[in-house]
Amino acid sequence: MQAWRIDVQITIQEMSAVPQEFDAQVRDLYERSFHPAELRSYDDMLASLGTDDVLRTRLIMAWQGDRVLGLSLFKYHAQPGFGYLWYLCVGQDTRGLGIGGKLYNATLDDLKRISEENGSGLKCMMFEVERMDAESHPEYGDPIKRMRFYDRMGARMITGYDYRQPPIPPHDEVLLQLMVHPLNMPEESYTADELAALVRDFVQHCQGETAGPTVDLKLCQWSA
Repeated sequence: MQAWRIDVQITIQEMSAVPQEFDAQVRDLYERSFHPAELRSYDDMLASLGTDDVLRTRLIMAWQGDRVLGLSLFKYHAQPGFGYLWYLCVGQDTRGLGIGGKLYNATLDDLKRISEENGSGLKCMMFEVERMDAESHPEYGDPIKRMRFYDRMGARMITGYDYRQPPIPPHDEVLLQLMVHPLNMPEESYTADELAALVRDFVQHCQGETAGPTVDLKLCQWSA
């Protein structure tokens, strides 16, 4: 008997809320993809969706039929004009199929659209990743592969600064790595002072901190 393969279209779309029929899958993917110390609660994430505030959390979902494939959660900060990629994750059985890249590019496209509508400009997209010396995990993934993925997408590591994610109760702060995807000028044009200003803006506007780097910073392309 001949078997026929039916390809169901993959949908990637910004959502103002998590559809009820996908809620259990989205929660499971969200909570299984990151270390608990790095993860804001799922209910808090849901509560931050769907408002009219330009600074609200935004969700892009990828799904195929009744199966959730991946998520991107991000914010646009009109002042000082950059995107914050909060979380990006894909299911274990869909890694390597290009879903992560599509979600990443859709996030960039959405940030550009929002910045144009708001008239505030878009310098870059910034986000946190595990440090290079972090161990691979069967569920959270391999940090080296993750950095290589982001590097292929155009993001660069910021070196010269020990970034610490503020504590998410009941956990302590976490030592992470900052990455930036330059958008308003070539990466080689950034000076150490400009990078330090970006990091100071990030910790102030995204994390509510006032501290920032006072040492020389640089962008580093992944080459391992």
